[in-house]
Amino acid sequence: MTVLDFVRLTRTNLKVIVLMTLLGIALAYAWTLTRPVIYTASSTGIVRAGDSGSVGDIMAGSSLALNRMQSYAALVNTRAVGRAMAEELGTDEDPGSLAGSLAASPNAAAPILTISASAGTPEQAQARADAAVKAVALEGKRLDTGGDLEAKTSVELVPQESAILPTSPTSPNLKMNLLVGALGGLLGGYALSLLRRQLDSRVRIASDVEAITGVGTLGVIPETAELRKKTRALDRMGPAAEAMRHLRTNLRFVDVDNPPRSVVITSATQGEGKSTVSTNLARMLAAAGQPTLLVDADLRRPNVANLLDLDDSVGLTQVLAGDLTYSEAWQDTDQPGLKVLTAGRVPPNPSELLGSRRMGQLVEEMGRDHFVLFDAPPLLPVTDAGLLTTQTDGAVLVLHVGKTHKEQAALCRKIIEQVGGRLLGTVLNRASRKGMGTVVYGYGYGYGGYQTGYGSGYYSSGKDDDSDAGRSKGSRGKRGKGKRGKKASV
Repeated sequence: MTVLDFVRLTRTNLKVIVLMTLLGIALAYAWTLTRPVIYTASSTGIVRAGDSGSVGDIMAGSSLALNRMQSYAALVNTRAVGRAMAEELGTDEDPGSLAGSLAASPNAAAPILTISASAGTPEQAQARADAAVKAVALEGKRLDTGGDLEAKTSVELVPQESAILPTSPTSPNLKMNLLVGALGGLLGGYALSLLRRQLDSRVRIASDVEAITGVGTLGVIPETAELRKKTRALDRMGPAAEAMRHLRTNLRFVDVDNPPRSVVITSATQGEGKSTVSTNLARMLAAAGQPTLLVDADLRRPNVANLLDLDDSVGLTQVLAGDLTYSEAWQDTDQPGLKVLTAGRVPPNPSELLGSRRMGQLVEEMGRDHFVLFDAPPLLPVTDAGLLTTQTDGAVLVLHVGKTHKEQAALCRKIIEQVGGRLLGTVLNRASRKGMGTVVYGYGYGYGGYQTGYGSGYYSSGKDDDSDAGRSKGSRGKRGKGKRGKKASV
């Protein structure tokens, strides 16, 4: 992982990381409250050896004192010192426990021994520290004299400074615990973010889709309320209008040597927005001056007629049956240059009709004078779209960002390849507007970072040179008054 990947991961999962950090701090604080409060006090003693009659005696005594100081330090945690402390303090506490609460710190430069004592109260800690120095001195003298405490010795430990009453506990260390908790929560947040990223099998980034399908991403359509409405004026489509223009441009240049004339719009599963993309893309193509024919080839759950308020009683099935020609069955729309051939009556054998020789001839005929878009059923549930792809110049696969799984996208590519069709590209639909940069560039980019090279927002609401908004106000085609098709998830 590069530094840039790390930054993107942090920006994408910032909420998770912050929440985990706060959780770590909260747990550390709760754990601190359960710990016993301990105070520590320290007292010192100095080791005296020999006399100071001459310089030589002083130097010899200092050397002996330094050597014996280590012996006194070794006595601090013995039970004998603990018993002496209990007698000094007048308590019946366990000698081992008393001795265990002590810590010796010999001074390497001078014969000074510091003894620290811990207790539950400041007063106890102070008393134990003072008693410890006396107890160590007593036990050292007892060992030197063989138990005769009245005898004089040449080496002895003398109390130097008594303990000062502590004002704050040494344990638990709240600041340190909170720091450790924050660090642990932060690491846990990043670990969880990495795990989520590795286990996430849903389509979220254009580069992942391109690697899976082997084709480019033709467009990224944002999630907008305008696309969920039956909007007819292109200038009322909001940010989605520019996304559709971008898709229209990319579709034109997907193969400059052999530009497609008939394209299947399909998806992996139901509810990914293929019908919405088909109808709005058809309107954009027509607004750019391209004669366009939109065919509802979803003969199982047709939805184009419902989206465009057209009559669906007569359509593709009647044309395939030879009852009338496609020019007699198509309907005008409110968008100049756009014709629509609805699905017509739902047949019992959709796959056979779409894969028939008559369908192939019809695609060729319609493609002579129009750019033909087929709104086909999803690829995974049924075989209709795969069969139709072999009759046309290729397919565009619509994938729902955050819903479609990568395995489903890979399977769609495999299905198209198996039937001998061509996948022209993919469309990432219903992407979060705030996360558009993430979808296009990868983890961590925000919406504001997704812009064109000219400084304008990628999904601005401005008009392009096609004057789509102006053309959308032109003459409206006649609407059929028949029964609307059953509304499907798009």
